[in-house]
Amino acid sequence: MAHLILTFAAPWDKPPPLRTTMALEAGPPDPFLADDFLAVSAETEAFTPAQIDALRAHRSTLTATARFEGPGKLDAAREAARLMADAFAAGALGVRVETGLKVLAPDAVAGLDLRDKSVLLHLFVEVLFEDDQVCTLGLQAFDLPDVAVRCDVDDDAEAVAAQGAAFALAAKMVIDGVRPIDGGVFRASESAPLYRVVREAPIPEDEATPFDNPRGLVVLKTVSGSAAV
Repeated sequence: MAHLILTFAAPWDKPPPLRTTMALEAGPPDPFLADDFLAVSAETEAFTPAQIDALRAHRSTLTATARFEGPGKLDAAREAARLMADAFAAGALGVRVETGLKVLAPDAVAGLDLRDKSVLLHLFVEVLFEDDQVCTLGLQAFDLPDVAVRCDVDDDAEAVAAQGAAFALAAKMVIDGVRPIDGGVFRASESAPLYRVVREAPIPEDEATPFDNPRGLVVLKTVSGSAAV
């Protein structure tokens, strides 16, 4: 069962009547929440100084959770995006996508078509650099496996190619309905490296948390001699 979890920082003592199919749980202010938001958004500088001050003064939190099945379906992501827009319109100060390690400021969804697949991809999926791979986090918003590209992250060219491959395959899975098969190959562009696809099983259900992707991983490994040109 896939999960999509959002945590809003809020100025309310009592949340407004938000209409949603997601399960809502109001909570007290979190003394670490503002610093968490800033740490995650450090590179993008998503929040203005005034918004940061407001986050530090938040009076409550609101957690929204969806549990669902249906590989490639957009219903849960669209509902979560709509809730974001409604919560921001009601005064929410920011949202953390717990299942995608993303934070968004109130203006992040302004003017966007929240039914568009590419918009949803950017709202809920992050690309992360880890010790020996570049990987996505958040594709369970679409009940799809995440993508991990094995590489030397200290090699700039290799890491950039891996980042491009991870996001390109994620986009093809969400937008075009591509379903990578074990033993297949993937190439983001004609000049990009060629990767072999290896499917990795998910963590057993009785050991998994809501943050573990129930569809496992699509792992990409460079085919020898196919470096980017």
